[in-house]
Amino acid sequence: FKDVCEDTDRFTEVITEGIQFQEAWEKEQEQLMKTVRGQLMKHPSAVFEIKTPSVTDSLYEARMVPACAEIVKKYGVEKRTTFIAFSLSACEAIARLMPECNVQYLNGDLSPKEVYERGISGIDYHYKVLRQHPEWVKEAQELGMVVNCWTVNSAADIEEMIALGVDQITTDEPTLAQKIVKKSR
Repeated sequence: FKDVCEDTDRFTEVITEGIQFQEAWEKEQEQLMKTVRGQLMKHPSAVFEIKTPSVTDSLYEARMVPACAEIVKKYGVEKRTTFIAFSLSACEAIARLMPECNVQYLNGDLSPKEVYERGISGIDYHYKVLRQHPEWVKEAQELGMVVNCWTVNSAADIEEMIALGVDQITTDEPTLAQKIVKKSR
């Protein structure tokens, strides 16, 4: 709980919220297990985004991160799984729990060196962040990190990211992106 109140009504409200959170969490975890199992059985690799209601929601995150790690371990797909999150603390926690997984930070507010120093193995920044900091691609790769960019949909932007040397491109236009990648080789 974030606070302790002497007000009995407020205390009852906090307890009720906690119970409702627990019930919602259990339903969400069950659905998450089904979804992950289905995705991992269909694809050779999986990107697992840890989404928290807010970047500072530590109670939710404290439960979500170990649950995600448990699911991936249960199916033995650690080496096939990439975790991504906007939450720096979620990335740090999953990197500690599962060092064999690729973990990529999404927020775009830290240099690759700062992310690397926190034990995170990659950056997954919006392409406009990499446009503003093109040196981050080389810096990250020199540290042995993976560089992904999202969501790159125009031909010009895809070509720009390829020219920068990113490792991966997330796009809503995979046919266009594959065509440009083939042409650039």
